[in-house]
Amino acid sequence: MTKAENPSQVAVWLFIAATFAFASSSMFGLEGLWQWNLTALGFLLIVAGGVRLGVELRGRRPLAPPEE
Repeated sequence: MTKAENPSQVAVWLFIAATFAFASSSMFGLEGLWQWNLTALGFLLIVAGGVRLGVELRGRRPLAPPEE
């Protein structure tokens, strides 16, 4: 029996991207509409990361033992 490979952890990268989206407006001195767009993008990435994290955690659960 072969051991199942661990799927890539996409949720972590989505949370990192959200951090950069939030920080980029102050890093690059952006104002106005760009700042609001990056803030909205950051929140969308957090939501997508949360959904993906739920999928990844659900996939790690052990399978139910076979019923006899």
